[in-house]
Amino acid sequence: MPTNLSQYRKIIIVGDSCSGKTTLCKKLGEKLALPFFDLDDFHWLPNWVEREDDNMIAKVENEILSKDAWIVSGNYTSLMENVTWANTDAIIWLKYSKWLCLWRCFKRSLRRSIYKEECCNGNYESFKHSFLTWNNENLFVWIYTHHLSSKTKFENWRSRKFADKYWLVFEKPWELGVFIDSLK
Repeated sequence: MPTNLSQYRKIIIVGDSCSGKTTLCKKLGEKLALPFFDLDDFHWLPNWVEREDDNMIAKVENEILSKDAWIVSGNYTSLMENVTWANTDAIIWLKYSKWLCLWRCFKRSLRRSIYKEECCNGNYESFKHSFLTWNNENLFVWIYTHHLSSKTKFENWRSRKFADKYWLVFEKPWELGVFIDSLK
């Protein structure tokens, strides 16, 4: 596995919710001296209001794609397929198990709700929403119900639709740790 990402100037990081996309995006952005962006910041307005799709696409095009280099974390595949995906050089897929992502979701949601840590654009996770509301807006439900469909889509895109892109796939967090440590 190559350890030099410097030849790639436009990188997206995808994976299940709570797989570590945003954390990796920040680390790589700092390590490679590239601007980094989290698509959640483009999608969510304050008070958990969703930005309209056309506005989000325009914002991504103006603030990210207008740059010569960038790292982006977040899937939003139905919206970003012809935007970030079509314009990227490399894709990093955190292909972790559903159970690992659910465990990370539990720890992160608990920490964020107790310590009132900001998520994106001034939004906060609440204990009630994270642990007492069980609908499709709940992150646990989302991970549990969307894991297989996301995995299938990424596998398909890797072998067909975006086979021309450079893919790095990590199935275990320790693999990613070794990779990050090996970067120059």
